[in-house]
Amino acid sequence: MYNKYIKRMVSTTNRYYSLFLLTFFSVFSLIVFSFDDDAHAIEFDNISPINIIKEDGTTFEIEPTFIVEEGFKVYNNTDVKDNKISLTRGEPIKVSYKSPCGFADSVKGLLLKGTIDRTISAFSETTTQLENIKLSGEQKEFYENNSPQEEGIEIAGVPEDIPSDIEIADVPEDNNYKVVLVVVCDDEEIYYTAAAEIN
Repeated sequence: MYNKYIKRMVSTTNRYYSLFLLTFFSVFSLIVFSFDDDAHAIEFDNISPINIIKEDGTTFEIEPTFIVEEGFKVYNNTDVKDNKISLTRGEPIKVSYKSPCGFADSVKGLLLKGTIDRTISAFSETTTQLENIKLSGEQKEFYENNSPQEEGIEIAGVPEDIPSDIEIADVPEDNNYKVVLVVVCDDEEIYYTAAAEIN
C-alpha cells in the first residue's frame, strides 16, 4: 500500500515537473521571439547615418533602412524620415560613414532608378521563409570601397551619364531616383536609402 502511494506521488510529481518545463520553455520562446524585432529596432538606433556632403558643404543624412541578416531575415526601420537628396550630374561629393560593425567588408553607393523590393521565398514547405532585398531597375554605381576603415570621409562623384528619363520594362513609369548605400558586415547587410532628385 505504501509503495503504491509512493509510486503515485512520483508519477504525479513527474507529470507536474514535465508540465512546468513545457510551460517554461513555451513562455521563454515566446518572449525571445517577441523581443527579436525590438532588439533590431534598438540596433537601428545605434547605427550612425551615412552622410553625403556636397562641394558647398550641404550635408544629407541617410538613415539605415533595412538590415538583412544572413540572407534570411529582413528588418525594416519604420522610423526613417522621408528626406530627398538633391544632386547634380557630374558633381563631386564625399561619402562620410561610421561603420556599424568595426571594419566592414565593403561599402557601396548606387543611384537607383527603380524600386527596392523586400522579397520572400522558401525552399520547401517545411522550411521557414527566406527574405532578402532586391533592387529592380537602372543602377549607377557612384562609390565603392572594398576595404573601408571603421569610419572615414571618402571622395566620390555623381555620374554624368545619368539619363533624365529611363524607360524600364516591368518597373512602374513613376519610379524615382533613390540613393542606396550598402554596408556588408560579415553575416549582415545594412541598406541606407533615400529619395533623390538628380538635376
